[in-house]
Amino acid sequence: QTSPHVEMKLLLDLNRALRPVPLPNNDDYDDDKQGETSLTSAEACYRALNNHPINKKDDGDDDTTTTNDDRSQTKPGQIFLLSALNNFWQKILPNPFNEAQGVFHIKAYVIDDTLILSGANLSEEYFTDRHDRYLLIQNGGNGLVDCYADLISALCQHAQEYQGNGRVAESEK
Repeated sequence: QTSPHVEMKLLLDLNRALRPVPLPNNDDYDDDKQGETSLTSAEACYRALNNHPINKKDDGDDDTTTTNDDRSQTKPGQIFLLSALNNFWQKILPNPFNEAQGVFHIKAYVIDDTLILSGANLSEEYFTDRHDRYLLIQNGGNGLVDCYADLISALCQHAQEYQGNGRVAESEK
């Protein structure tokens, strides 16, 4: 059974998340985006969050889903981009020099009372060809899971929200 309230925050490194990645030559990729040759990680995550059902409605009908369009005032998830650089250096350093100055590299996944710490990126290569180590902490980990959830929330407060199509909300800090 799904929870009536799902909170999803993706916190990504700003420079890496906005770096275009070449797309495979695959006609099955995305019918409405034919002709694209590259895509950023931030945009791929944004599309996934906004184009797929998130929660089942709690009306007893298991075949009905709620999408972003059906839910007023509720986002399916938020994508936050965090940079190790201040705004001045962020604007003048081109890629990859901006990444050389520092990269946000936490790979932590919090789901309910479970924490996964990993060295793996969420990419096809890591899912199919690599066998990296990870640490699974369950049942709250004596407060460690909450600590990581609080850390992610605090970092999101200092990050910029990704709004789709390459748009990033201006930082207030």
